Parts: sequence; C-alpha cells; structure tokens
Amino acid sequence: MRKITLLFCFLLAATAWAQPGAIDTSFNTGNSGPDLVTYTSVNQPDGKILIAGAFDNYNGTTRAGIARINPDGTLDPTFDPGAGIAISTEYIYSMALQADGKVLIGGTFTSFNGVARTNLARLNADGSVDTDFNPGTGPNNEVTTISVQSTGKIIIGGLYTQYNGTSGRLFRLHADGTIDTSFNAGGVGPNFYVWTSSVLPDDKIYIGGGFSMFNGTNANHLIRLNADGTRDATFTNVRYTNNAVLAHAVQPDGKIVIGGYFTNYGGVGFPRNRLARINANGTLDATFTVGSGLNDYPLTLVCQPNGKILAGGAFTTYNGATVNRFFRLNTDGSHDLTFDSGTGMNGIVYKANFQPDGKFLVASEATNYNDNTTQPNFSKINAYAPNSIAITALGAEGPYCPGAAFDVDLTAEGYYTDSNVFTVQLSDASGSFDDPSAIATLNGAIAESIPVTLPLVITPGSGYRLRVVASDLETIGTDNGADLTIQGEHLFYADADGDGYGVGAQVSLCAESAEEAPEGFAVLDGDCNDDDATVHPNATEIPYNAIDDDCDGTTDETGTVTTTLLPAFCGATLASINTLVGIQTVGGHAITGYRIRLTKDAEVQTIERNVPHFTIPQFPSHDYASTYTVEIQLQRAGIWQVGWGSPCLVSTPAILSEGGAAAVNPSQCGITLARINTLIATTSLQGVTGYRFRVSDLTNPSGANAVQTIDRVQNWFSLQMLARYHYGTTYRIEVAVKTTGDFGLFGAPCELSSPAVPSINNCGGTVSGLGSLVSTTSMSGVTQYRFLVVREADNASATIDRNTPYFTFAAVPSEIFTPAGSYTISVALLTTGTWSPMGSGCSITAPGALAKGIASTAEADTAIRITASPNPFTEHFVLDVVSDTPQTTEIKVYDMLGRLLESATQRDAHFELGRSYPTGVYNVVVKQADAIRTLRVVKR
Repeated sequence: MRKITLLFCFLLAATAWAQPGAIDTSFNTGNSGPDLVTYTSVNQPDGKILIAGAFDNYNGTTRAGIARINPDGTLDPTFDPGAGIAISTEYIYSMALQADGKVLIGGTFTSFNGVARTNLARLNADGSVDTDFNPGTGPNNEVTTISVQSTGKIIIGGLYTQYNGTSGRLFRLHADGTIDTSFNAGGVGPNFYVWTSSVLPDDKIYIGGGFSMFNGTNANHLIRLNADGTRDATFTNVRYTNNAVLAHAVQPDGKIVIGGYFTNYGGVGFPRNRLARINANGTLDATFTVGSGLNDYPLTLVCQPNGKILAGGAFTTYNGATVNRFFRLNTDGSHDLTFDSGTGMNGIVYKANFQPDGKFLVASEATNYNDNTTQPNFSKINAYAPNSIAITALGAEGPYCPGAAFDVDLTAEGYYTDSNVFTVQLSDASGSFDDPSAIATLNGAIAESIPVTLPLVITPGSGYRLRVVASDLETIGTDNGADLTIQGEHLFYADADGDGYGVGAQVSLCAESAEEAPEGFAVLDGDCNDDDATVHPNATEIPYNAIDDDCDGTTDETGTVTTTLLPAFCGATLASINTLVGIQTVGGHAITGYRIRLTKDAEVQTIERNVPHFTIPQFPSHDYASTYTVEIQLQRAGIWQVGWGSPCLVSTPAILSEGGAAAVNPSQCGITLARINTLIATTSLQGVTGYRFRVSDLTNPSGANAVQTIDRVQNWFSLQMLARYHYGTTYRIEVAVKTTGDFGLFGAPCELSSPAVPSINNCGGTVSGLGSLVSTTSMSGVTQYRFLVVREADNASATIDRNTPYFTFAAVPSEIFTPAGSYTISVALLTTGTWSPMGSGCSITAPGALAKGIASTAEADTAIRITASPNPFTEHFVLDVVSDTPQTTEIKVYDMLGRLLESATQRDAHFELGRSYPTGVYNVVVKQADAIRTLRVVKR
C-alpha cells in the first residue's frame, strides 16, 4: 500500500489541451527519469516540480529519494539533496511545500544527507536540511500525509503512534518542529492510522484513514476538524465507510470525492466499492453513481478544472471495464471515454498532480503506460485536446466603418487558465499580423463571443483580417478566413426622400468614395422638401399645384389663383351670428374647395367648405362682439393653391354697445322691482351657452359681496340667487355672454332697485298700551326685523331686533321712554346675514296715562313737500322744504344704523347738508308742527 494524494477541484471552465490520455512525448525527451518508484510530487509556483520516492537517481544523476526537475522534465541541478536517504530500506511517501519555498518530507527514514531525522524532515529550497526544524526523535513510524495551514503550522499523519515521545496519531507542529499542544487540546485524536489529510481555505482539516474513533467517539475513517483540531459538529458521523479512506479531494462546492478500502458508505444498503462522493455535511451524494465501482483500492484522486475526476491506484477495473490503475470519470461518476488511457499502467499509481499547462504529472511504479515505456515511474499525460481558437461568425456584415462595434463569435478549444486574456487582433490593410492592433480583450478561461470596436482612426482598405489570441496558455488562433473592407469618412447631406438632393448640415459618414453616398444620403443639397421625391432643384415647376417644385423659392410661378369675400361682407358687422358670409367665385377654373382662415389676436382657425359661403359658428371658437380677419384659399382641381386671397374684416353682432343685446332688458332698467324674487332678464341670443350677470350694490358699495357675479345657462336670474341681497337697495347690473370659449366683455349697465323697505303699519297713530303691537309688513326672505325708535324730543334712540315683523313699547328701554311721547320709527330688514338700509321713518305716539284701546289714527298732515339735489351726491346736497303754511322746520339726518349725524332748525326752508359724510345711505327726517316726512339720500 502507498500514499493517497489530494487536489482541490477548481470547477473552472476549460475546453481542452492535447489528446486526452496520451502521454506528452515532449516531457523529459530522451532521458530515463527516476530509476525506481516515485510516490509523490509537488508543483512549485515557478513551474518546477519536486518528486520523491524510492529512486536513487534521475536521468542518471544521483538523487537519493528526492529531486527537483524543470518544467520540461530535465533535472534541476540547483536542488541537491546530497546523500539523501538510504534507498535500500528507506522511502519518502509524503511531501508538502511551504510558502517560503522550504520542503517538508515524510516517510520511512532515519537520516537525510547524514543529518539525523526520523521519518520527518524539512529541506531548504536548495535541497539541504533545514536545521531550524528539529523534530527530535520524531514519529516512531511512517509519515503518510503532510498538510500546511495558512498560519504556517504543519499537520502530519501516518502509521506512527508517538511523536518525539508523545503518544498520538495526528499532530500539529510549530514551524520549528515542536508539538503545538493547543491543537485538539485534551483530546486523544484518532484511534488508528491517518493516511490522508487536507487543509481547507478556512483552515479546517479533513483527515481519512483506518481510524474508527476520534476523541473517543465514532468517526468511521473520515472526519472534518476545526482549525484548532476539535471536531466540526456540522460534519455528521453516521456509520460512514466500512473500511479505510485512503484518498480524497474537495470540490469548490464543498463536496468530497473519497476512495479507499471501503465497499459501502452508510451501511450495506449503500454500496460504494472503493469510490464515492459525499456532501459537505457528510451525507452520501446520490447523484454520483459508480456502479460496481473499483475492484481494488485507489491512492490518488484529482479534479480537473472542468470538474472531471482523475483516479489512480492499484485497481484494474471500474464498473466492469478494464482501466488498469489509471482512468478518468465524468462529474456524475460515469467512465469518461474521451480520456483514452489505453492499456493503462503496468504498476500502481500513487500520486497525480494537475499542471498549470493543463496536463497531469503521475507518480507510480509503472514502467509502461499504454505500451509507451519512455517515461517510467514518473509520466506527463495530456488532460485536454490541443489548444485552438477559431472565429465562427461576425455580428455585423461589412463593409465596416471606423468605430464600428460588433461581436466576434469564436470557439476556444483546449485548456486556458483563469488568468488568461483573450485578445481580438486586427491585421493591417494587407492582412498581415506582423504588427496587429488589439481591439478587444476578455479575461478568463471561457470565450464564446467578444464585443469589439474598430479604431476611429484607420486607413481605408479591403484586406483586413481578424484573429483571437490567448495569453495563458499562449495560443494564436486562425484568422476569420475572409478579407474585410473598412471604408473612409466623407461628407454627405441627409436625403430622406431619395431624390438625390439632401438638406441640412453635412454629416461625416463612411463610404466607398465621396461620390457614392450611402442610402438615405446625397452628395448634393438644396432640396426644399425632403419628404417629396418629386420636389428638388432639378424638377420642373407645375402650375396651380401650390408647390415650389423646382426649389427656386417661388411657388406656382407658372400659375396660381386666389379670391376674397363678397364686398358686402368686407368690413361689415353681421346682423346675426348665423348670417351667411359669401365668397367671391372665380370663373374659368375648376374650383373644388374653399379653405377659410379666421384670425383673432393669436388664435387662428381654419375650416374647409365645398360651397362659397360659411357662417361664423362653423368655427370651433367664436364670440359675439368680435372682429375677425378672414382669408380664403382655393382648391383648384383637387389641389390647394399656395396663396391666400386679400384679407377682410368681419365683425359679429355688437351686443356690448349701448342698446346691444348683452344687457338687462330695457323695460327693467330704472324700475323698482315689484317683488324681491322678480326675474331680471336679458335677451336670449342664438349660440350663447352661458350668461354672466355682474351685480353691484350702489346703495352700500362696501363689505363682502358688494359686487357679485352669477353664471347662468338661462338668460335670467333673481336677486335671491345671490350670496347677498337687500331690500331698499339700488343695483347696477351688467351682462356678458359666452359661446364656444370663455365669457366676453360686459355690455351696457342697467340700474334697478329692489323693493323698498316698508315703514310701520301704525304710522301717525297712538299706541294704546305697552303691550300693543307696532308692526311692519312681513317680507319674503327676511330673517329678522330691526326697529329704530327715536324720541323726537331729544333724538334719543334705541334699536330693537326681532324675528317677527313687530315689537311693543314694552321692549323700549326705560331711559328713552316717555309716556305719550312722540317717536319716529324706522325699519331695516336682515337678509343673507346682513342688514338692509333703514326704511322711511314714521311718527307715532307712545302709550300714555289716557291711552286706551288700539292706536288711533292721526288727522291729515299739513301739506309738506321735500326734495334733495343732487341725489346721489358726492360732496353735499341741498334740501328744499315746501309747505302750505310757512313755519319752523326741524331737520335730522340719520345713518343706516340709526345714529344722528346732523340736525338743524330754522324758518328758512333751504338747507345745505351732507358735507364730510362717508360713503353710504342716509335717512333725512323733516318735521313741521305735527307733519313728518322722510327722504333717503346716497353719498358716493
């Protein structure tokens, strides 16, 4: 039995290198190699190879048990182990390379080059013994496996039971060779030999061998340890193999390929003859099937970059097929028949390594491989077919322009490393690659398509070629097999209609020559209509077609026809919005249509007619009281002429002018409405879709809603539709209308008054008692009544607000109540939350000691007449009083809240009043003897 080896399975994509399974005859050509069995080999980073075993020379030069060779297989004389080991009885079975280039060796030996070292030693990079590493008495038996953690600490296993006097079968050593007691501290480790080991990137450790226990618990032949040597509990230990594990390899996905003496994994129900794959948690991977498996033990398992698995050992068959100690499996466990090992090895294979060049180095005791005896005991065998790169397609057809971008599709056969760079090269214009241009690169081991961009600056030519080369492994591909044309840059004009004449600024395009424009472009410019191929500078002008056919700047220079409106409509105001507007007809031409253009400010509208007339409402947008510019374009024999006729101004009915229809009906202007809900109307106009009434309060022009607007689809409204309305108020009302758009301007104003505020019903009478009702008329829409009570003797006053149209003198404050006294009573009305002006005052006698019954009726008043002018006034007004009998006149002026503003008493019947009054409505009370009159005046 000899040692197992480990190689991590890097599942890199690669495609092939040489004929798989064939011996590499370029390796160590003409030389004899090691004279006896080779057990192990290690790849150095510089490409050199360390080999070890039981040989005593290499290529005829003495090398007792170990040698270093160059990548081509020749001996490296700079590594000289001197006397090495005593090969007659001693062997090197295991080997590991440290990061510093020093070499750890293990096996069965007592000294190395005369220095006492039992079964374990470390060599310097030149082959001499490293005395800084001192294992003391060392292991007491063979060392079969050595692994190095990232910390530099060393894991060893084998057939020994002690190390330097300390019992155990698995140890971790410091860099100086002493035992690291922190490793599996306090544990006894495996109970039997450890044959194989490996260190994972996280420094966890796999060990396999003949043991069945670890630290006293079940661990049948394979276990995973934490970096400190304790057991990794995530790796289960349920039955495992039924015999020793001698080889294993860890895949990047965490699965482990194992080989050894076992015939099942996990019990008799899971036969796996000497080969299996398990999951990272220790369970069997059922997707890897081996059939009847191997007929004898394997000693080495290696994963290629493409995931296939090389196996070597003492077996001669696999799943019933003859494989003679060396063959390859597919990733599912089936026999890979593309790897032709022929008659195989005639001796046991101990170790295989995958090389950076995509080939295997195989350590064995065989002197014949597939009938080839040129590389005994240590062979180099091809894993892949020869490298080759061929371009299969280009993503765009030529000819090509500078800067053109397209994909280069290719097949890359063979083996390429992860550090490889594929480069697309462009030849010169003659097809020579003596000095190629690199136009694209792709990193990695796989390439199926590479995007490329041609240089922007390049000599035009028709003999260019492309090829792809690889850097690692270095490979030069074949060219694309056909000449490529790369054109030059020239200036052209865009030619959308393809008539040979372009338009706009010149653009730089690649083309065969400056005289041959690409499709969609032209050498010449000057096209005045690049959407019509019949129009260009070389065309013949066609009369009456409304087109500048020859692009000379003049349209229909050989003939055109125009017209305008009939004279009766040019400059006219239409009597009706629907009045037909006539167009002058043109004789001698087949006129087939009329296009009417209507313009007002920035708004331009066009309609088409087949008769020589139209109406304004036929346009989508039109208004009353508007002036439009009208132009006519003719269609002759189905072709619209280029020109428009002379413009005419046409106005729609002038409804906004004095007496126009956009006003309140004249019959209502200047009147007092009979009722508060009397409809206020304007003229109903054809085509009008809305009426807007603007209502201004002239009596009280201040406060909220003094000016109100109401929009109606009907041509009327009532005051009670407003947010604010009052009795006894004069309003100015204006009207605007809309047709298709927004409302136009307002028309002439109209003034009218709402019904007067009533006076009390007891006017001139005497109230019989304090509980007798003093009433006024109940009015529509009124929510409260306000009574202003003024004692005439001294103008003392009080205001009484009621929800009913009456009050009693019992509500008059005692401080102004005089029995049988004379009082002036005025009324205001509350509508829409605000008060109307006070109505006319009326004199009444309060209840007295002699008063009885209901209020008596007063005798007829002395004849008295009063006038105020101007009314409304802006500065002051003059009050004239005329009576049948001249006598003293008393004047009092109140605002609408009942406050006394001014009073006068004189025999002269001519009063000048109102100076410095604020804008508003005022009640003037005139009294002569027992006669009282009131008058309302307005200050603006």
